[in-house]
Amino acid sequence: MSHSTNNTHLLLYSYPGSGHTIPLLDLTHLLLRRGLTVTIIVTSTVDIPLLDPFLSLYPSSLHKLVFPDPEVTPSRHPLIAKVNSTQKLFDPIVQWFRSHPSPPTLIVSDFLLGWTSELASHLGIRRVVFSPSGVLAEFIIYYIILFNIFFI
Repeated sequence: MSHSTNNTHLLLYSYPGSGHTIPLLDLTHLLLRRGLTVTIIVTSTVDIPLLDPFLSLYPSSLHKLVFPDPEVTPSRHPLIAKVNSTQKLFDPIVQWFRSHPSPPTLIVSDFLLGWTSELASHLGIRRVVFSPSGVLAEFIIYYIILFNIFFI
């Protein structure tokens, strides 16, 4: 079922890795079926083939924006180092956005990429947080955070 096409353009950015990218692609498929234009930022060459079925289904509505995987500075906390490395894409994304004839009106980004909130503010658009973990994991995370704030 296809809905009418409109001019809404979304920028989607998943934390690199199939466990984050595949759920975002499920959301992407739903957005594309509603006639939206979607650009997905990809930094991992492993994730690029995951887009191929969607690119063939929606050749005029889905676009990939490929950036090299930012170099990770060694750290005791590899996840934090990887997340911090993604911030190196701030300026390249801003340059792409400013040169695009019809830039996105919204960023949908992984919950690990909190810096994209500042990016969205800088670009004058909104950011929506996407969590591939589902509601149960989110509930547990927030419960633990709130428990530590109010009861410890």
